[in-house]
Amino acid sequence: MRRPNLILKLSPISFLLLNSKVVLVFLLRPVESSFCVEQPQLKSEVKRQVRLVDWHTLPVQRYTQVITSMNITDHEGAAAASSTFEIEHARQRKLKAQKATELSRRTLHRDEIIENCILYHDEYIIVANKPSGVLCVPGVHDNDSLANVVFDRFGSESNRVDQMIVHRLDMHTSGLVVFARTEVALKHLHTAFRDRKVRKQYEALVCGTLISNFGDVNLPLQRDPNFAPFMRVATVASQEESDRIIAALEHQGYKKMLRKPPKESLTTFQVVGREIYGGQSCTRVRLVPVTGRTHQLRVHCAAIGHPIIADPAYGYMGEAASNGGFSEDVMDKIYPRRADIELQRLVDKQVQLDEKKLCLHAKLLCFSHPITGAPLTFEA
Repeated sequence: MRRPNLILKLSPISFLLLNSKVVLVFLLRPVESSFCVEQPQLKSEVKRQVRLVDWHTLPVQRYTQVITSMNITDHEGAAAASSTFEIEHARQRKLKAQKATELSRRTLHRDEIIENCILYHDEYIIVANKPSGVLCVPGVHDNDSLANVVFDRFGSESNRVDQMIVHRLDMHTSGLVVFARTEVALKHLHTAFRDRKVRKQYEALVCGTLISNFGDVNLPLQRDPNFAPFMRVATVASQEESDRIIAALEHQGYKKMLRKPPKESLTTFQVVGREIYGGQSCTRVRLVPVTGRTHQLRVHCAAIGHPIIADPAYGYMGEAASNGGFSEDVMDKIYPRRADIELQRLVDKQVQLDEKKLCLHAKLLCFSHPITGAPLTFEA
């Protein structure tokens, strides 16, 4: 039997607090070199009570990599550089929010989507390959979406768009999505997704070079109290901040959103290949969301120092908090070989030139037909 490889398990990290100093404790464990782990075996791992990462004693967010690259050494100059970066980041947040709003409000070309995106349909289900930049479902503003296009073309037993929705993809994520046409099909598919009997695989292109060829990212997620409705890794500090903000809020919708407790979140990854984009190193990875949290794959990739290329929320100068909510100082300590700010900036420069879309694709979807029970596998 081949001796298993030793890899770094990217699980919640333990800390020893000694004399007000934080010591990071990494545990290396042997993991079978095969990535093919059945999801039911992993299921027990996500039933544990959520443990918030106790990083509230670490420094507040600074952009040390940018300051270092600018060769600024005096305190006043460093503060000015950090302030300049943050001002530009705030400007970029606003621009990206405006762009996302415009994108979500556009009217879709129905004939083009039906011709190019519908992979399978019968009297019970429809499977489509959603393009990036297209809403999966109408949302609170009732914008045009793939669900509307599918409903208009194929209809449903309930004569309601919302009764076709089984699961969803982010607007910027492309790939496979299934819709139900009958109430029985919807119920069976909801049960299959809830019980994790559906196999899903995504492929992403991330900034930098991942050291490990495969592994787990096991970090709890919550709504970011400072950048709602986006997500972040849940820490003691972020939960305390959320409690303070909730107490001061008058908007009941945001109160309800932020009151939702952090949830255990588990992603497995496997390196497919290492590439160059814009003259910079990047890694193509296969991602499996064992749990299905909002923006899980995008936040987890950012939180381990390898944000997905062209991510307008969790990537370089995105709308959400950088690094899944962790500061640059924390990231330097945990992932010294991550994709630093300078590498991300250079990649983003090429992204802007190419007008590249989010490099995250729902590539594989396997499930049993909700009526016949026949195994179905779709790849796009």
